[in-house]
Amino acid sequence: MLLHKIKRVRIIRVTLADFDSVLDVKGREDDPYISSDRIIDASTCMFPERTWFIKNRPHSNVSSPIDKMIVRICKNTSFTVNSDEKYPRFMEWNDTEKILSALDDEPITVKKETPYKKIISLIVNTINLLKTIYLFISSKIAV
Repeated sequence: MLLHKIKRVRIIRVTLADFDSVLDVKGREDDPYISSDRIIDASTCMFPERTWFIKNRPHSNVSSPIDKMIVRICKNTSFTVNSDEKYPRFMEWNDTEKILSALDDEPITVKKETPYKKIISLIVNTINLLKTIYLFISSKIAV
């Protein structure tokens, strides 16, 4: 189930959240097919047990840790996302440190704030500040 504003996007039949959004995974928080950042639902993928997702990694200029993973997968046709702890279904590439690691277990909460909401929030905060100043001044004058 997706949030009503999120469209289903398919890449090799995998379900992704729209940019700057997350999937609604109520009741599926511990599902091994849902990425911890709630961006990917691999259960809709054609080969979910043999598909790895690497965040922050372009498709070109593959590096040594990723090369090792690819060689290992190609050598062993029964290799799956559960075969080795070092190569789980969802991973993250750190380009600065050149490290491939499991995607953080903490989900990312995306708050999409539109310019309209920012303006309304600013107006409400300004009104509350003016009320506080008025009440403070009123209490000093009354004394």
